[in-house]
Amino acid sequence: MNEEQGIEPLAPEAIQTTEFEVRDIRFATDGDVSLAAARAFYRGGGPLLTVFLRHDSGSVPVYSWVFMIGSLIGLAIHLPLLDRAERRRKDILTGGTAPAWYGPA
Repeated sequence: MNEEQGIEPLAPEAIQTTEFEVRDIRFATDGDVSLAAARAFYRGGGPLLTVFLRHDSGSVPVYSWVFMIGSLIGLAIHLPLLDRAERRRKDILTGGTAPAWYGPA
């Protein structure tokens, strides 16, 4: 309603969510899907609306598996490069001296 009237949501004259009343809330399930229905109206006057909601949690473990596989691939790429870099610096790490530093390139 605020957007239709061109009013900012936080403006003093904006319609607040507390000005709506929700009644007759009902919940149900259909397998793994949660369903809800309710009747709502604006306290300042207006039509009675029936609202239906559907919630499906989806495949939450998929994101965990994708992250795990991506992390393992990143580790597999990173380890050989790290080993190669440490071999180059082996003398420094075991008591040698670092090459001269001539400032940023």
